[in-house]
Amino acid sequence: MFVATLLIMAAAGAVPEAEILTQLRAGKMLCANPDPEAKTCSSIDRYAASGGNRFVNTGEVLLSADQGLTMEVTSMVRLENGALCGALDLADLRKARLRANGVQLPAEQRAAMIGQMAEQMAPLAGRKVCETLRIEDGQLVKQGQMEGVDVALPSKPVIWITPGSGYKVAAS
Repeated sequence: MFVATLLIMAAAGAVPEAEILTQLRAGKMLCANPDPEAKTCSSIDRYAASGGNRFVNTGEVLLSADQGLTMEVTSMVRLENGALCGALDLADLRKARLRANGVQLPAEQRAAMIGQMAEQMAPLAGRKVCETLRIEDGQLVKQGQMEGVDVALPSKPVIWITPGSGYKVAAS
């Protein structure tokens, strides 16, 4: 049914909010830049319902393919008019987990890296970030936009995956 829905929406572009809610409530996760053969993603976003259209988003992203460095951050998001939106919160960043090849970084190294990232991102703190799901050329993509920034964040291909499907955040 989901594939049929996507095909019907291909002409329209935007994925309806009801379809996004169905996927999120079913426990599906979003895998960005998927490599189905290697079962890898450049990021995986997990969503846990938190009442209404609010979700706890735990996102893991590949920071450095060479070092297998990943960062996992948990934050609150809300589904608004078909977009997943939240504010860039430095407190969430400061609680991030950093791993190299799946192993937690030592506390001192983690603190230094998080401190540096927080300093660089400070001017963006509190800004609203929204990601919409669209169909472009028959492919599901995620497009980001940050409040107060003229340039849209680049879109990236995504797929819905299920927990236990074997996908992980890593270089392809």
